[in-house]
Amino acid sequence: MNKSRKYPLLLISFLVIALSGCNNTTKTTEKVEEVVIDKKLSTEKPINTNQNINKVAIESSPEIKKIQQLYQEIEAQLVRKEMREDVKTYNCQGNKGSGELKRYYRDNKLLYLQNAYKRENRWEEINIYFKKGSPFFIFEKSGSSEEIEKVDGKKPNRIETIKEKRYYIEDGNVLQHLEKEYKSNTPETEIKTIPNTIIKSKSNNEYPKAAAIPQMEIGNVGC
Repeated sequence: MNKSRKYPLLLISFLVIALSGCNNTTKTTEKVEEVVIDKKLSTEKPINTNQNINKVAIESSPEIKKIQQLYQEIEAQLVRKEMREDVKTYNCQGNKGSGELKRYYRDNKLLYLQNAYKRENRWEEINIYFKKGSPFFIFEKSGSSEEIEKVDGKKPNRIETIKEKRYYIEDGNVLQHLEKEYKSNTPETEIKTIPNTIIKSKSNNEYPKAAAIPQMEIGNVGC
């Protein structure tokens, strides 16, 4: 009678120990998995949110992609010299500089113009791409120089601050305005890695120098 009572007690004790062992194993496995996950997260490189937003904003828009395609088509025609070139040179006011206006036509239609001038310690270049008589992409590049003194009695070195501006345009409205800035002694490989900054429109979406474009189209330029 006493022996029969001992067997159920031993069986119950064995089950309790077995179950508690399973629970401990489960908890240990979970802790290992948590450590692995945390380590994986800590080794991933952080994302630069601003650069990521710029990249998405530029590449995800179908309108921007269409403008880029049109730009590449005109650039290809320029390389193949398939357009008629018209060149005009001019002097800046007071003969303190000079400029050059280049216009390119295909079937008597203006597709591209470049207006560049240099005056004292500053120069500027504007490139305008047209479709059906209206600009769809404008690229501005300008530079202003300053003298950087050299040691050991050497002549001063002149370093330029260069600014680039890009305007993606549709129906007279600026869809995207990008800017970047760097020094003239910056390596070319490094310039390519400098991210563009998205500039938000302050008032309307019209290109700031829109009024000057018709004058450049007919050759009325100055500096």
